[in-house]
Amino acid sequence: MQQKEEGGEEDLCIRCGGEMVHIGFKIYRCQVCGHEEKPEDIM
Repeated sequence: MQQKEEGGEEDLCIRCGGEMVHIGFKIYRCQVCGHEEKPEDIM
């Protein structure tokens, strides 16, 4: 099992529920459907 460096739970894609991976400066992309999110926009 892999853990994120931050130690938090894995983020899941809001579209398909796939695993989100960190690809850049506060940007996450779904490995399954390619949807991109910027988590700071939510907070």
